[in-house]
Amino acid sequence: PGTIIVPPLLVRKPGRPRRNRRKAYDETISEKKARCCSICKPPGHNKTTCAGGAVGSNSRKRTRAEANGHTSQAQSSQAGSSGGTMPASKKPKKSTQE
Repeated sequence: PGTIIVPPLLVRKPGRPRRNRRKAYDETISEKKARCCSICKPPGHNKTTCAGGAVGSNSRKRTRAEANGHTSQAQSSQAGSSGGTMPASKKPKKSTQE
């Protein structure tokens, strides 16, 4: 009757920590905002599952060259007409070995 029982020490378990803490039973649960479709605006679905159809979608993905404003044909014609020199950004670095 005179001994005090001490709870076990808290040991941090391995693995990724949880994103949110566990809420107590008396805490209010916040309502999540529904995501809306960026094409037709009502909530309940998103752009990929929109029944309104694709407005201006391309069937093929843009390559990095097209995103920068260059096409593959323009690059090949520029490389042939430039005399084989590379642009300053693409030149290999000079080594300082003797």
